[in-house]
Amino acid sequence: MSQQSAKYISNGILRALVIILISGGLLYFLWQVREIFAYIFIAFALSLMGRPLMYFFQNKLKLKSYAAATITIIVFILLIGGFVMLTIPLIVKQSQNLSLLNYNELISNVNTQLTQVKQYLISRQLMNKSDINNNILIPKLDADVVSGFFGNIFGSLISILLAIFSIVFISFYFLADKNLFSQIILSSVPDKEISKASVMMQEIKDLLTRYFLGIAFQISVMFIMYLIILFSFGIEDALVIAMICAFLNLIPYIGPATGLFVISILSMSSMFANGLNINTQILPNMIWIAVFYIVAQGIDNFVLQPQIFSKSVKSHPLEIFIVLLAAGILFGVTGVLLAIPGYTVIRVVLKNFFSKYKIVKSITKNI
Repeated sequence: MSQQSAKYISNGILRALVIILISGGLLYFLWQVREIFAYIFIAFALSLMGRPLMYFFQNKLKLKSYAAATITIIVFILLIGGFVMLTIPLIVKQSQNLSLLNYNELISNVNTQLTQVKQYLISRQLMNKSDINNNILIPKLDADVVSGFFGNIFGSLISILLAIFSIVFISFYFLADKNLFSQIILSSVPDKEISKASVMMQEIKDLLTRYFLGIAFQISVMFIMYLIILFSFGIEDALVIAMICAFLNLIPYIGPATGLFVISILSMSSMFANGLNINTQILPNMIWIAVFYIVAQGIDNFVLQPQIFSKSVKSHPLEIFIVLLAAGILFGVTGVLLAIPGYTVIRVVLKNFFSKYKIVKSITKNI
């Protein structure tokens, strides 16, 4: 091998290493600031939801874009603030009720009930006796679970406030300039692909608008079902509790589980404040509330969600489940929240730029 050939190969290897290092550094940087992309995407979603208000303010009231955007943001803040103002008194009231609760007595009663369930399972040969000491299938309730749950909530408060401020700030400019998001995307597209990219952006807006309207319908239906359940058992502050659980439904899989915990704890606190007996009234009512909550979730999972996903983003329910599962494993709760809108965007991009491939045709045929 000549000296010139060796030098050429060594330079090629060096260039490849530099490219790998730069690419790795860029990917690492993007991973570290992934929350920013989430904020931008959520702000874009809010700007789509705020379009009807912007249209009314600009076309009916003849307001300038920045004035219309300001009023739209204020409406969003008032809606969120109203929800928070309804929630805070509930939290204070339920905290006072829970402070009066004898946790040791409650845990003892619950564990007694769990022991009876274990004995029933053993009698039906659905559980081995050796599982009793290992607490398999049905573990004992531990008071540390409750304290740890609320500790994590308060520990995340600052991060939540920062996220809210960032999303509101970005949403304002997306509302004021309805083409801003499209311009950001189109600025990175080659000139010869501008027309395709413009069509792509319009399709994305249409699909995501339908998706968010479907989500609003889903939340409304779940709110009504939760409200009926809570009213049936005479739970105080049923309106706010049902609203909290309905919004938790926005988080697939994790949200409903959290909602079951919230509705159980707050219902128990309300019944305890009304002087109901733990063994004869509170625990049986909590079991029935949990059963009806699970039934409501079944209606959501097998009726509402398939309709919303198939008609709004035009994807098969199994396809959505796999996407949600993968997003949850890779990116946690944030990934689950953004999985369906993100997957919708990816499908539209693939359809417009890579439609010649067979696999792309198969996953974008319904768009």
